[in-house]
Amino acid sequence: MSKRKFIKAILMQYSGIVGAGIFILPYLFFYSNFHFVTLWLIILALFAMALDQLYIDIIINTKGDHQLAGYARIYLGKPFEILATANMLILGLGATSAFIRLGSDFIKLLLPGSPSIVYQLIFLAFLGIFHASNFKIVKKISHYIPLLSVIIILILFAASLNIPFSTLEFPPPNYAFFGGLIFAITGFVIIPEIERYINGNKNKLCNKRRGRRWIIWASRCGTGLAAMTYIIFAIAIILLSGHHLSADTLTGLLATHPHFGAIIAVLGIVLTFKACLNFVVGLQQMFFHDYNLSENKSLLISLLVPFSTLFLANFSFMQIISITGTFTIAISAFIIVCVKLSQWRIKLKKSRKNSILSM
Repeated sequence: MSKRKFIKAILMQYSGIVGAGIFILPYLFFYSNFHFVTLWLIILALFAMALDQLYIDIIINTKGDHQLAGYARIYLGKPFEILATANMLILGLGATSAFIRLGSDFIKLLLPGSPSIVYQLIFLAFLGIFHASNFKIVKKISHYIPLLSVIIILILFAASLNIPFSTLEFPPPNYAFFGGLIFAITGFVIIPEIERYINGNKNKLCNKRRGRRWIIWASRCGTGLAAMTYIIFAIAIILLSGHHLSADTLTGLLATHPHFGAIIAVLGIVLTFKACLNFVVGLQQMFFHDYNLSENKSLLISLLVPFSTLFLANFSFMQIISITGTFTIAISAFIIVCVKLSQWRIKLKKSRKNSILSM
């Protein structure tokens, strides 16, 4: 496989992880003790890599293209398929709600003057247009978004280097960050897309298994890049915002460095939009591959999820991320582990049967 294709796969994993969660992390890093949260970020990143590898093995050892609901049905039966589907819908609702809420807030900060609902509708309108269109230029532009975000974050980090980090006094360690950090570091939804990109539309197991090593390392590198980005972004925002550090990152940064604040607002709109688009595509693929709905029906139903987030106005951004991060990711991990155990059990039965027949 070419280096260009491998780098693109890494950036796909990165874009499947980095979204709305990055903008709450500087606040959580500071108030839950930076060193303590950094340690847990490393632990959770390693856990995410291990979980992603289990999912990759499930994908490449199963014929056909599926999302988690489809693999749950194949190996665990209908009840687990229903559980996986319901969990994916709740995860999609929570995640897209966070993306839309934060993305529209960034638009409002740049272009004030209208109620929040107007900016949310603008965000959703563009999401629908991008999701429904098949313009190649749209897809090509979206591929460069992760790379652009890394460059902007590195510029912010370089600008903060003249401010001494050692003088900061962090509060005692606490676990208020946990749900938000789990939400921010998880990116298993994008893995079927990465597998399809590397292997192409190859349903034969022998063909699908050829790209296993590349998929695993692309996933690991993408997760590692996201974790490193989170750390340097948190350092940069904490130093640049100072006493004005805010839960949404941007409000505090605008008070101290308006120019950087405007850049982060644009970055925030782009990242939340891309992350929201990734989730909607994942939902569409689930309905198309696992429920055999037509492409148009799958597209329509997948768009209903982000539009349904307009009814979650009473929940705060922090609540949505924390609940989604702890509840739905735990269920997804449970299903992936159960599917993998079922795969191992099937493989063991086949090997025992073959050994008996050879005797």
